[in-house]
Amino acid sequence: TWNSRFATVIEECQRTPRPKQRGTWITPELKRVYIDFHEAGYAHSLECWREDELIGGLYGIYVGGMFCAESMFFRESNASKACIVHLVEFLQAHALTWIDTQMVTPTVAQFGGGNISRREFLLRVEKAKASAKLIKFK
Repeated sequence: TWNSRFATVIEECQRTPRPKQRGTWITPELKRVYIDFHEAGYAHSLECWREDELIGGLYGIYVGGMFCAESMFFRESNASKACIVHLVEFLQAHALTWIDTQMVTPTVAQFGGGNISRREFLLRVEKAKASAKLIKFK
C-alpha cells in the first residue's frame, strides 16, 4: 500500500538497528518534519503486508521531479526489498529513471545502485526539475 501507515513506517525505520551505527539519524524533530511533509503531500511511504501485519516499508520525498528514498525497514526477510521493486516499477511507469538514495548500502548495490559524481547529481537534479510533474502515489 501507499501512504497508509506513514508514521508507523518512519517509527519502524527509527527503531531499526543499523550495522556499525549507534542510534539513529531519525531524531524526534526530523520525524515530525517528515510527518509534516507527508501531510503536505511531499513525503510518501510504501508498505508491505502479510495479511493484516505490516512486515516492511520505506519512505521518501518526491519533489522537483525526483524521489529521494530516506529509509526502510523489514520485519520479515526481503519485505523492504519488495517495496524497492514496487517503488522502481512505479517510478519507471511515471518516467522517472533514478532514485536518490544518499548512501550505497548493500541492498542499494544489490539493485544496481552506485555513487555518482556531484556534477552528475546536479545534472540529474536539473533534468528532473525540468520534467517535474505531479504524481499520485497510490
